[in-house]
Amino acid sequence: ARSNPAIFAQVSNTYQLHLHPARPPARSGAETVSDKNVLFESVLLTKDGRKIPVEINSHLFDIKGGPAVLSIARDVTERKRAEKRLFTLLDISRHITSTIELDKLLDIAVKKIVDVTGVDRVSVVLLDKEGKMRVPAAYTKKGEKAGANKEYNLEDFKSHKDAVKNRKTVYVPDATDRSTQSPTEIMLAEQLNIGSGIHVPMISRKKVIGLLNVAAVNKYRN
Repeated sequence: ARSNPAIFAQVSNTYQLHLHPARPPARSGAETVSDKNVLFESVLLTKDGRKIPVEINSHLFDIKGGPAVLSIARDVTERKRAEKRLFTLLDISRHITSTIELDKLLDIAVKKIVDVTGVDRVSVVLLDKEGKMRVPAAYTKKGEKAGANKEYNLEDFKSHKDAVKNRKTVYVPDATDRSTQSPTEIMLAEQLNIGSGIHVPMISRKKVIGLLNVAAVNKYRN
C-alpha cells in the first residue's frame, strides 16, 4: 500500500474500493463508528463532470507492517432524491395546514416541484365557471416567474381544453405544431420558449378545477 497509494479496484456499479496510506478524513461532521472506523458523506466527480453523492465507510487496519485505510463508497443519489422529495412534501403539508392563502400555497408548491424534479417549467392554471383560466403560479428552472398572474380563455387553448374535457393527461410533443395547437397556444409557446409539455387535470370532488402544466424548453430555438 505504501509503494502504490492509488491502488484501486472496481467492485460493482455501486461499490468501489480504495486502498491508500492512512490519513484522517479531511471532512468535518464525520461520524466516528469506532477508533478505526469512520462513516461520512462526500461527493465524487465523474469524468464527464457529473457529481455523485456518496456515503464513505473508511476502516483503518495494518497491512505488511504499516497502517492503511480501506474506503467503501456507496452511491446515495436515490436516497438523497427521496429525502428531498420527502422534505418537499413535508414543507408543502406544513403550509397547507397553516392559514396561508391558496395562491401563495400554489406558488410554493410549484417552485418546490421545479426544485425537486429539475424540469424546465411548471405552472398551475385554475378554472372558473365562465371558462376563464387564471395562472396563479409559474416557475422556470432559472427561478423566473414568466407567465404567472395571467388570465386566458379556455376556448383559446385546444390541448388545455382536451385535458379538461376528457379528464386525462395530454402530452404535447411539439408546442408549435399548427395541426394540434391553437394560434394562442403557439404564440405563448414561442414567447416562453416552450418546446413540449404535458397538461395534467387537477380534480376535486369529481370536478376539474385546474391544470398542472409541465414543459420543456425548445433547445433548438436560437
